[in-house]
This record gives sequence, C-alpha cells and structure tokens, in this order.
Amino acid sequence: MKVVVFTGAGASIELGVPTMRPMIEEFRNHLQERRIAANVLAKLDQLMADKAYDIEHMIDDLDSLEKGLSAHDRWGEQILSPLKPEIDVVRPEAEWFIQHICERVDTGMAPMLWHPLLRQATHHKLVIATTNYDRSVEIAAARHGIELDDGFELFADKEWAPWKGFSTSAGIKMLKVHGSTDWYYATDTQGVYKLRHPMPIFGRVTVRLEGPTPLMLKSAAVLPSREKKIREPPYPELSSEFRINVLDCDVAVFVGTSLRDPDLRSVCADSFRKHPTFLVNRNIAGGVSVPPGVQVISQSASRFLTSTLPCALRTANPVSALEQAVTAKHWPAGILKDLHVALDKSADAPLRCGAVERLLASQVALEGNEVSALLRDPEPDVRLYALGLLPHSPDRQELTKVAEQVAAAASDGAFAAELKLLAELS
Repeated sequence: MKVVVFTGAGASIELGVPTMRPMIEEFRNHLQERRIAANVLAKLDQLMADKAYDIEHMIDDLDSLEKGLSAHDRWGEQILSPLKPEIDVVRPEAEWFIQHICERVDTGMAPMLWHPLLRQATHHKLVIATTNYDRSVEIAAARHGIELDDGFELFADKEWAPWKGFSTSAGIKMLKVHGSTDWYYATDTQGVYKLRHPMPIFGRVTVRLEGPTPLMLKSAAVLPSREKKIREPPYPELSSEFRINVLDCDVAVFVGTSLRDPDLRSVCADSFRKHPTFLVNRNIAGGVSVPPGVQVISQSASRFLTSTLPCALRTANPVSALEQAVTAKHWPAGILKDLHVALDKSADAPLRCGAVERLLASQVALEGNEVSALLRDPEPDVRLYALGLLPHSPDRQELTKVAEQVAAAASDGAFAAELKLLAELS
C-alpha cells in the first residue's frame, strides 16, 4: 500500500517548535531583547491584540510595506519613508529567527515521534510531505539508519550535497515543499545545496564554504505567506511531486494542519475524490476548514504518528482501522512527553510510573519496541506498570512472552502475579 502523510506545524509542537501565533510572540520578545526597531515593535503590539494575528500575517504585511515604500520612492512620496530603515531590519531578522527557532527541535523526542511510522516502510511505500522547516523526520531516520529520498545526493564524506531531483527508488520519499533549515542557494548559480552542519543565515549575510570549488550560500527556505512566490528550483518540482504522489496513493493523511492555505486544501479535496483521505487535528472546532468527504480523526499528532497510524498499517485493512479511529473517543492530549519520560532511565521511578499511568489512562496502543523496553527495565515498578500497556498493543502475544521471560529471570513475585491476573482477564 502506498501511503502519503502530510504534516503541518501542529506535528512539531511537542518537539519544541512553536506554531505561527506562539512564534510571533517569541519574535516580538526577540525584537525587544535586542532593542531593534522600536516603532515597528510598538505597531506589532497593537496588531497582536488580535489573537488571530501571527507571524505569517506579519511577514505578509512587511512584504506589502516594502512594495509600498518602493512605490512611494518612485513616485516621490515620503509618507512611509521614516519606517523604511526599521522595516529593512525587521524583515531579515524574521527570516533568521524562523530558521533559528526551527533548529531547536528536541532531538531526543524526534525519533520517538517518527520512528514508529518510519519502520512501517518495510511493508508499505511511504511518502512524507511537510511544510515544516525543522529536521525532525531526518533526525529520526538517521538515528535508526533509515534512508530518505529528499531530492539531494548523499553526503558521503562531503560537507554539502547538491540537489539531484527524485528517483523511483523504493525508499521513503521526503517532500519538504517549503524547504528546510539546512537548504541553501548558491549565490552565483542558484544551485540548491544541503549542508551537513546547517546554520541560520541573517538577512543578506552569506556563508562561504571552502573546497575545490568554493560556494557562497544564502538560505533557500520559503517563509510563511510567500508560498505563492515559489518560482525558483527546487520548489516547482517539489510542488509537482507532492500533488502527483497525493493523487497516486492508496490513502492520504493530513496531520497537524488547519488547511488554511487554499492550495493545500485543494490538494486535500482532490485526494478525497481519488481515495480515502483523513485529516488529523485535535481542535477541529478551532476554525479548521474540512473539505467535503474528508474524514476527521480528532487526535493529537503525537498520538496519531506514534500509535494510531503505525498500528493501522500493521492490520490487514489499514483504511478500516483508520475509519475506526474516526469514530473513536476524542483524544486531544499529546503523548510524546509521557512516552519520553517513561522511557528515560535517568528519571526517577515515580515520575516514570506516573508517565506510564497516563499512557494507560489514554488507552494508547504502542508497538512492541517501546513496550518491550519498559518490560525489561531495571526498575521493578516501571516493569509492573508497563504490563498495563499489553492489552492495547498490536504485539500483545509477543510482549506476553517477553513478560514471562522477565518474570522468570527477575524472580519478581508481584510482576508474575500481575501477569497471571492479566492473562486470566484476557
């Protein structure tokens, strides 16, 4: 089965990357801390009184102001001229800030979020598309030795890799339709490169990479509100690849997005006319525009990506399993933090047990890899609490055997008694 998973900003919230509104709040504080553009900051405070105003709106306004200033200069008017120096500072500052904030993704939790899905590529053809700039998927894949086809050559022993386009390989295809924090343009040729050690570039600042053929690079990420201006490579190819794959799959899932962008909403609607299409959003009442026929799964992105989708893909009929999730209880809470604490052997046992208990209360279904690690944990209380995760796991039979081995090896009477009771109740 070919599965396309699209993720928006909501998929990275639990990894430490804020969505558009929290991002402008942080950017506002960033300007104040650096004592930058006091007049623009004062106006920003007024605009942010509207809770719907976010960093996408701000960038759109700044772009419009820049055009207005240019027109005024050409026509000899000076109405906005006093603001021009500050606007010239704030626009590149926003570009740097967005790249910077998306690089602070939690590298410990990224593999927990994405690996359960990535390992399904042994049984299904996966295409992951995203408008996010962060590298959480790439981090998870690299941590587990999984290869992604993201359109670039492999690094091998080089510091940078040039764009090559997409192949027909059977691996996981990764489509970053607005670019990434590690993508750059060569200033002379407009060639596209990916850096092994990415860095946010400020405004007009460029980076020189030494080598047989030195490169002068600038950022290639497409900022919010500028999607319609994508004309330079590789974005036309990425956009085409995204639409082709969405229309040529067996099931498509849109996760952590409000579908506010009309083009994305159109792709989602077109997808439904071809095959089963699902929208995963824990706050559908919050202004999400759902195309007719698209089925809604009211879950957090972390619950869906670590549990619901991987488990569905392991069934004989994944679409039917996802349809059951549509009618299931509403689960808005994220589970990534609890999963991280539960698996963290450096944390205190009571904290870890509390995390497992919350996972139990949410009836989350975890695959064998995570549950097995908890059953084999050196902490007796953690092992005991982990037994409660067995009934909901798709690997229950295998995990029961693991638990029996643990009970025999540890000579843990409480664990063995609980395991026996669990067997009797099943």
